[in-house]
Amino acid sequence: DDFNYQLQGDGETMEGHKTRKLVATPLDMARSQYKFLNYWIAQDAPAVLQIEMYDRQGVLVRVLRASGLRRVQGIWGARRLEMRSVQEGTRTILSIRRVRLNIHPDAALFMPEALGSVQSLEGPQGDDASD
Repeated sequence: DDFNYQLQGDGETMEGHKTRKLVATPLDMARSQYKFLNYWIAQDAPAVLQIEMYDRQGVLVRVLRASGLRRVQGIWGARRLEMRSVQEGTRTILSIRRVRLNIHPDAALFMPEALGSVQSLEGPQGDDASD
């Protein structure tokens, strides 16, 4: 509800997936740090593969790339996310090794008292299974 989306292209391939390119522009510039964002969405899976973020002057400042797209229990997700800061030349990488869905963790894990302790959500299942 905060952005206007416009289709810009169709057919570019990323990570082996044909994509659609969308441009998102904020409806209210006062509520966004970006002038616009470019999204590349996989056509065969509901997943964003890349986002380019442009500051209010229209300068590219960040690029998010998603890779290793897999489906677990019918839900698509990337196994590697890389956020690159263009001006600073830095990057942050998130690698996901295991995915478990619908495990219903104990609500106590989300209480302030539990934030300082390390708790495991491991269960009887091993690595994730693709379907």
